Amino acid sequence: MDRGSHQAQDRRDAGCASAAIARYRPVIERHLRVLEEYTLLRFEEIGPRDPGENLVIYFSTYDRMIDDGRLLARNPAEIDAMKLGTANCFFLSYSLESQIVAARIVANSQLTEMEITHCLLEELAQSLGLPNDDERVAPSLFNDSLKLTSLSIVDKVLLRLVYDPRMKPGTPRAQALFACARNPH
Repeated sequence: MDRGSHQAQDRRDAGCASAAIARYRPVIERHLRVLEEYTLLRFEEIGPRDPGENLVIYFSTYDRMIDDGRLLARNPAEIDAMKLGTANCFFLSYSLESQIVAARIVANSQLTEMEITHCLLEELAQSLGLPNDDERVAPSLFNDSLKLTSLSIVDKVLLRLVYDPRMKPGTPRAQALFACARNPH
């Protein structure tokens, strides 16, 4: 499908995406306020045509997620390399000089409310540099056997560590552990 016909498809599906955005805007805002608290980052919504966007959340249907992800990716081949399989949501993040500068999240709008709430929080946190799914971490957003819709204490500690002002982008692991052990907050 060429880009022109894909844009027509996007326009036809715009009503569905707009409904999902309206429905989940309070959930997204709540998640972002919590993430601000633990990262000290600030999130601000800007208009779709305003310059400077660095976080995009896109709602898609399950059958369109891969194609829509390719449109959002800086390089469409990134999506193919991700081996998404049966993923219901995913993120892409982009770094410059070891610092995350942009992220794109694609969420399946056909999930239940609880699943979308979990998915959005997990992908937002992961797009900020937290680990991908790991069954050994519990309780945590990153344990796929649990579908948490709020941050666990483990998640809060991880966020504080990643965004601790003493941790400069690219800090070697041993140095980061030493700094935390010597002067924990």
